[in-house]
Amino acid sequence: MANSTNRTDMASTTFTRFPSLPPEIRDNIWEEACLLPRVVDLQISLVGLHRLHVLFREATREIPFRYKSRTPPPAVLHASQASRKIALKHYSLAFGTKFDGLDEEDSRLAFTFQPKIYINWRSDIVCPIEPDREDCYMCEVGGIFYFNLKQHKDVKRVAFNVETGFWLFHSMTRYAPFDEIFLYYATYAPTESERSVHDLDEPLIYECDSSIEVDTKDPEKQPEGLGETGISPKDYSAAIACFKEAWKEIEKSDDTLGVMKPDECGRKAAVVKFMIMHKTPPKVHTSGRVLVP
Repeated sequence: MANSTNRTDMASTTFTRFPSLPPEIRDNIWEEACLLPRVVDLQISLVGLHRLHVLFREATREIPFRYKSRTPPPAVLHASQASRKIALKHYSLAFGTKFDGLDEEDSRLAFTFQPKIYINWRSDIVCPIEPDREDCYMCEVGGIFYFNLKQHKDVKRVAFNVETGFWLFHSMTRYAPFDEIFLYYATYAPTESERSVHDLDEPLIYECDSSIEVDTKDPEKQPEGLGETGISPKDYSAAIACFKEAWKEIEKSDDTLGVMKPDECGRKAAVVKFMIMHKTPPKVHTSGRVLVP
């Protein structure tokens, strides 16, 4: 009986006639597979020892780092020669870094890291992971990390953690050419040292409290399905009022640090505040479940 059940399960998930399909249909299937959206986490890792960081910072005001990701390459790149040929039309390697020598005349010590993260700029969502802010060098590099991401003309779809990345939202989205922004909520994410200690190979699943779409051009208008999210109309109005006051302070001081705090109106209100922060907004979504490898 168990063997019969296993055969039934396999039959429902396995298609064995794919090689018999006409080449045109097989190619169309590979094309569709290339357009499946992925959430590609993007992290930074410092290069070299602490003393090297000090030397580089004193000489060049930069600290060498490289990008890394726990997201595996898309499977369509490795399924067959035919699938790889099609996939390479959609995916490209991105996020390399280069750091020059310790001074203009001495280039003997330089770092160049080739891009190794596969991205489909049309469909993939780049998810920057907040650096460890207890490390002063990681904190400093974190600003460069987000600045470079904002300047990257190919990045169109990004996901932000409302909790750890809240202080960056204004500077990241006001001038960046993003087409879509996906929000998720995670109160805690393991640091790199904790990952190594606990051997965290499983993907992290970040949950968002609610899923709403806000009319960013008319934030006073209550979004559809507001009641289903657990955010009351009263709380929504309070979030709008709080945002307006905070926005006035931002425009006065042009200092976004510490102005918008997630606990000012509660966790859910903080999400709403960000979604109405754009004068010329991209599409903004909340996601109930963002899978970050």
